[in-house]
Amino acid sequence: MKQGAWPVIALVGVLVFAGITLPGENENQRLREVLGTDKYTTCGIEKLSDDEQESLAEVMVAQPLPFYIEEAAVRYLEKQGWQKVRILGAVESDGPIEELHLLAVNRYEFFTLDPVMSSPLADPGIYWGKISGSSWTVLYPDGSEGSFWADEL
Repeated sequence: MKQGAWPVIALVGVLVFAGITLPGENENQRLREVLGTDKYTTCGIEKLSDDEQESLAEVMVAQPLPFYIEEAAVRYLEKQGWQKVRILGAVESDGPIEELHLLAVNRYEFFTLDPVMSSPLADPGIYWGKISGSSWTVLYPDGSEGSFWADEL
């Protein structure tokens, strides 16, 4: 290798490492990074011009595709009477028997939830709940349900 070639090779290495492309190279590597090389070639995106690829990348990065499955699941639960409730934690009961009850919030109202038939207690967080009078059903992340008697505080 010629002695004068090393500075050029070093400059190209620095530019590549910094993410800067030289004119004439494919100026848009973002689509390859976002989609992965397999999807990039399978979808035929390499057939688009550099300007078209840049426009597509800007739209994909600026406006991610919506997740309709999640939206559909939320709408389905709401139509079935479920609503989001916040579980704040567990508190000990005031009665002679030492047991834990959940402290929950639903629309600015606080409740204690007494487990019915050994329903597991939920960790603090936001859950889906179905409320019918003083009877609550809480949907856990694993798909199981817990039944509780609610008492407003």
